[in-house]
Amino acid sequence: MVSLVKTRTPPPQSQFDELLAWVFVALLSIGLVMVYSSSIAIAEGGKFTGHQATYYL
Repeated sequence: MVSLVKTRTPPPQSQFDELLAWVFVALLSIGLVMVYSSSIAIAEGGKFTGHQATYYL
């Protein structure tokens, strides 16, 4: 006997977790700011860099 009740198919799931992607971007941004902040402090205070803040850039 043929069933007249249609089965619902679940909506397609996205291939990646959007929250995880945003957390990754946030942590990457914070990490880059921390590395840049420490690099500029070392460059300004070091005699070997000629006291140039943009030495590492």
